[in-house]
Amino acid sequence: MVSVTDHINRSIYESLELLKHSIKKLNHPANLDGLLCVHFDFNSQLEREFGWKVYCEPSHWLQENENNLHHAPSLAILGYLLSEKVDRSGNPDHDTENIFKINLNRLQQRQNVFSLPNSWVLQPEIVMGVTLGIKAVADTSLINWLFDLLKQGFNRSDTPLLLKLIYGYASAVLGNSLFHNLDVEPSKCSISELALAVWLVKRNFLEITHQDAKLWLDEAQAMLIDCLLTSSPYEAADYKAALIWEVAASYIEGRSRHATPDLVVTLLQNFPAAMERWKSKWIIEDEYDVQSLLWLILCSYFSDLRYEEYLPKLGRSGHRYDIAIPQLNSIIEAKFVREKKDFQKIVEEVGKDSAQLQPQSAFTNLIVFVYDKGCSIEQHAWACQALESIALVTRAIIVCAPSMCR
Repeated sequence: MVSVTDHINRSIYESLELLKHSIKKLNHPANLDGLLCVHFDFNSQLEREFGWKVYCEPSHWLQENENNLHHAPSLAILGYLLSEKVDRSGNPDHDTENIFKINLNRLQQRQNVFSLPNSWVLQPEIVMGVTLGIKAVADTSLINWLFDLLKQGFNRSDTPLLLKLIYGYASAVLGNSLFHNLDVEPSKCSISELALAVWLVKRNFLEITHQDAKLWLDEAQAMLIDCLLTSSPYEAADYKAALIWEVAASYIEGRSRHATPDLVVTLLQNFPAAMERWKSKWIIEDEYDVQSLLWLILCSYFSDLRYEEYLPKLGRSGHRYDIAIPQLNSIIEAKFVREKKDFQKIVEEVGKDSAQLQPQSAFTNLIVFVYDKGCSIEQHAWACQALESIALVTRAIIVCAPSMCR
């Protein structure tokens, strides 16, 4: 007998396959929507599925398309290619950069861009291509011009939510976010608006201010899956296919893993073995270096990882955690020990951290990771016991510095 769960799984699979089929149609060199698909493939899931073929060398592309750069779509394509060039080699070709800037000057001369129905500034794939190209050439005057234009579009009362989200994201890419007090209500979103909002929240571009971000994400992602299940088969013929696929697939994959705080403990306990190929020139000097290492370990698994954000104040005192995993209601505190007398100090610090955490409800367990540079292993047993006796501390993990770091 086929169960309800089997029907649901099959429906989700078919929806994702339809989206993937649409994405593959865009996967050829210098396809405008395909280039934005790559950008939204943040975790490279689609790259692993079938491999992206949209990138080509900007100078080669220009040989056949330079005469078309007065058209905004072609200029946006060049922007994507320049951005990828900078990501791969560190700097764009000087001649190609100048051609991009000259044709952007033509774009700047256009008037009343928000009143024309087919204007380039109303097309997300073009807006993002122009944005990424301007970021790549790092021209201050162009950055200021585009930011002012994005701000104007963001503040218009007739701007649809999808474009508001694009304008806000593009401005953040340029280094000056417009996302202030923008509340997104999942039930009022289209499926593409919902996917983009989730994508932005998970990557800390968009902050949810009216409720806990984890609860919002759970609601929004569940609603997106529900839309895929209950609506007629959703086929997006443009960049939205990749955006929806990435958000939906990430959510399903994350839910299927049934991640728990125990998984975090297992990953952190493997730290010593993972340091086997560490090089002595990679210096670990303080707590911030340890935080960076933990971020590297955990970010490859948990897509909602956050760091150094403030919790609600306790009296007049505010606490800033090291790393948080909202989906597990967990905080990871990184500690750095230079000599054995420091162990008592970190026990006291964690006690204060726990006191700050208890009044709030977003995070209910604390995992303490201690990097012992001095390798005072005889101190580890009592320190672990003391740390784990503190309220909210579920586990304490103490590791010695690898031999090449001592």
